[in-house]
Formats: sequence, C-alpha cells, structure tokens
Amino acid sequence: MTEPTVRTAVRGTLITMGLHGLCTVPMAVPGLLAPVAATDFGYDASKVGVLVAIIYLAILLASLGSGAVLARWGDLRAAQWTGALCALSLALIALAGWTGQWLGGGATAYPALVLAAMTVLLVMAGAALGMGYGMINPIGSQILFRATPPAIRSFVFSIKQSAVPIGQMVAGLLIPLLLLVFGWQAVVFCVALLVLAYAIAMSWMRLETSEVTLSAGPAAASATAATGRRRGGMRAALAGFVAPARLAWATPSLRELAWVGIIYSANQLCLLSFLVSYLNLEIGLSLVLAGSLFSASQIGGMIGRLTWGYVADRWVTPRVQLGVLGIVGGACGALTTMFTPQWPIAVIAAVSVIYGATAASWNGVYFAEVARLGQREFQRDGQREDSGSQVGRITGGLQFYMSLGAALGPLLFTGLVGVIGTYATGFAVVALPSLLVGAQMMLTRDVADKGGDAA
Repeated sequence: MTEPTVRTAVRGTLITMGLHGLCTVPMAVPGLLAPVAATDFGYDASKVGVLVAIIYLAILLASLGSGAVLARWGDLRAAQWTGALCALSLALIALAGWTGQWLGGGATAYPALVLAAMTVLLVMAGAALGMGYGMINPIGSQILFRATPPAIRSFVFSIKQSAVPIGQMVAGLLIPLLLLVFGWQAVVFCVALLVLAYAIAMSWMRLETSEVTLSAGPAAASATAATGRRRGGMRAALAGFVAPARLAWATPSLRELAWVGIIYSANQLCLLSFLVSYLNLEIGLSLVLAGSLFSASQIGGMIGRLTWGYVADRWVTPRVQLGVLGIVGGACGALTTMFTPQWPIAVIAAVSVIYGATAASWNGVYFAEVARLGQREFQRDGQREDSGSQVGRITGGLQFYMSLGAALGPLLFTGLVGVIGTYATGFAVVALPSLLVGAQMMLTRDVADKGGDAA
C-alpha cells in the first residue's frame, strides 16, 4: 500500500468516526429507552443494568477475539461486520417490543411464553451489540494506523475517540424527541436501518485498508489456524485467547491499571445507563429534558477526551491526570445522589457536564499510560524489538478488565435499586471506589518505580 498522508488520515478518521459514532447510538439506547420501554417488557426500568451487563460481557469476549476476526476478514470487512451486528441488535430490540404488542395484546402482564420470547430476543440483542461494538476499537485503530502518518497519529486517535460522546450526545437529543411522535420500536428500527446502510456503504468508501493480512490470504490464515488447533487442541486455543489478560494481571504496574479500568468503567457505565432514568423517574424531569441533560454530559465527555490528553502531555503526568479524573468523577457521582426536584436545572446541568467530562473521558489518558507502561515492562525484560507489538496485546488485556467493570457496575447498581429502591444509592456506591482509587493514583508512585518486579 502507499505511504499514509494527511489526506488518507483525514479520510480514514472521518470514515471510522462515522462508524464508531453510529454504533455508539445503539449503546445509548438501553439507558435512554428504559423509562418508557421497560414497562412494555414487564420489568422495572432499573433492570436495564442486566442488559448492559450482557452487552459488556459480550464486549469482553469480542475484545479478546478481534485479532482473529481481523486476520480472517481484513479491516474493511471486519468493520462492516461490526456495523451489521450493531444494526441487528437494534432490530432484535424492536422485534422484542413488537412481539409483546402482537402476541400479548398490549397487556401489562404477559403470558409466560410471550415474556420468555421477549427476554430471549433482548438477550440476543445484547450479545449481538456487545460482539459488534467490542471490535470497533481494535478495527478502527488498525485502519487508522495504516492511514495516518506517525507524526500526527496520537492526535488523530484522540479525535477518533471523540465519536463516542458525539454518538451518545446525538442519541440523547434525538431519540427522546422522536419518541414524542413515533413509537419507541419504530424509532429503534429506523436507527438500525441507518447503521446497516452505513456499514454497507463502506464498500464504496475510499478507505486505506488491508484485505485479510499483509502477507497471506484467507486460505493461509485458515491453514495456520487449523494447524494450531491440531497441535494444541482446545486448551491451547483457550490459553492463547486469555493470554493478554493474564499477562496484564501478572505485572504489578499493569495490575494496578487493571483495577483502575474496572472501577472507572463501572462509574462511567452507571452514568451512561442510569442518569436518564434517575432524572426522569426520581427527580421528576421530563424525558426530553433528562435526555438533554444526558447529552450535556456527553458534550463534557467529548471536550474532556480532547483536553485531558493534551494536559497530560504537557503539564502533569498521566498518572496524576488519571487520579484527578477519578476523584472529580467520583465526587460528581456522589453529588448526583443529592439531586432533588427543587434543585435549579442549571446546577443539575453543570454537575452532569462535569460528571461526563471526568467519569466518561478518562479513556484516552488511560490507554496512553497502558502503552507507556506496557512498552517499559517489555523493554525491562529485554524484549526491545518486539515491545511495539506486545503493547497491542497488553492493550487488549487491559480492555478485558475495563469491560469486566462495565459489566459488573450496572449489575451492582440494578441489585441495589432492587433492594433499597433508590437510584441515588447506586450512584453513591459506584462513586466511592472511584474517589479512593483516584486518590491513590495521585498520592502514590508507580508500582514499578517503587521497586516492584514483574511477576
């Protein structure tokens, strides 16, 4: 392929941002629709945490398996598969809602068979969404790596990551407005068609990409995989699958970042999954206003993602920056528990924006620190020539723990709401660990700097 230029970088960034932003909309759908759709399934709105957990468990698996998908299908086809899976998930959610209307007759209490069918469709939707969305970052990173000159690669990657809060912001603004005119099933299905249309249209976009691998075609890749299966069997394949996560946990400085990923992800996903329901059902704001405040939090997240990396590069270390974001993000979560219907909307909006600008924008600084520590650890072990490729494996391993936190946080939140009955308690419980870990990151040195050795 030709050498990357600024033009190929711009084109690759726009195309991958389009896919990432559109596929982020389905990720925002459960939290946005919970207040109006949950009762159609016979569930309480807080039970959306179970669906979010299913999604992130699937992301957890997809993040470990994305390398095999890239090797088998190539950048472009793999990217199209991610879009198709995200579109399929929305179609299944809409179908689940229509199933209740068609077979349940719109009753508030469905026959057991109808409820089971709706639940199965929702589980399938969560799995499809997680499998599709979990591959977007590895695939998008590989596309941009090929399309971007090294001198501007970090900045381009930061811009691409801003697609996440942009997609969530658009979803928070448009979906509640569309619900005023259309049924939620029709809205979800139309979004599915939009995502699918973009995935198909990628075939005609001029994208710097590689088909299957740089040095081998599908047949060679399949033959290599078959040989691996013959030599090691299922046990060897499973060991290779989980090796990045085990490797990250075996290194003290990276294990510390694994805990950061678990706790910060839990706080972030509870913000994304429950803020709208909390503002609508407990504080008494309209769904449109609650969705607008959710969008305001994502505007904060978008600005934060572009700002904190710049700050960490020039004025403070990434470790200190992560500590500050954890403390402020945890404090905002705690402050959210104090909302009442008497609070001024401007104050609630300000807290929501700062919450999003910290709890939902730490990821870029985090991955930069993962890359730095991962490369350092391998260089300390004398693996200088291979440290660059090993950093990719370490990043996948740490993403495993981020996905674990993103799955467990909403599950814990849902359980607390079910037992105690208030959303405020859930926000308080996920905010406290973020405060503590943020303080530890600020007040202590890196494990390796204190003399810790890799295990």
